[in-house]
Amino acid sequence: MRRLIFAITLLTLVMGLWGPVSAEKWVEIEEFTIGKVLHMTGDVALTGEKQRQGLELVLDQINAAGGINGVPIKVIYEDDMGTNPGAISALNKLLYDHEVVVTFATVRSTMVHALAPIIADEEIPAIFGGSAWSLSELRNPWMFRVRCDDRTVGTAMAKFLVEGLGHKKIAALH
Repeated sequence: MRRLIFAITLLTLVMGLWGPVSAEKWVEIEEFTIGKVLHMTGDVALTGEKQRQGLELVLDQINAAGGINGVPIKVIYEDDMGTNPGAISALNKLLYDHEVVVTFATVRSTMVHALAPIIADEEIPAIFGGSAWSLSELRNPWMFRVRCDDRTVGTAMAKFLVEGLGHKKIAALH
């Protein structure tokens, strides 16, 4: 189910980008270049590898089916080194060295906060997975969350445990 939601989100963003290009004048596009800020080194490199594998799986399926309107999708990865400064550097490389049309930001909320001003200034669509409630308060029209915030998840879990299972005492470890 996650892959389906991810694929639909990706297709929606890319199709949204197709409209402005085709409306102004027809431009031959050989491929859509998408950027991914990814944990490739550092303490969280294994998380990044799993994200890369999932993204490659979805893109292989999309490209095997003809891409978007016959245009394949290419992903360029930049290493965030598992740090906020690394994430900023990775996003800048994607924007200025590779000129990507959309980016997949990180899943780490602190890194997403660090990237938010750049995303807003550059007006580039960014898909992110950070779950901190404070990311919702940014109201950045260029940022698109693909997972629920912690407040929503916590409320739903507590409601299920109390109302659904009838528990009276609950403890959570995070």
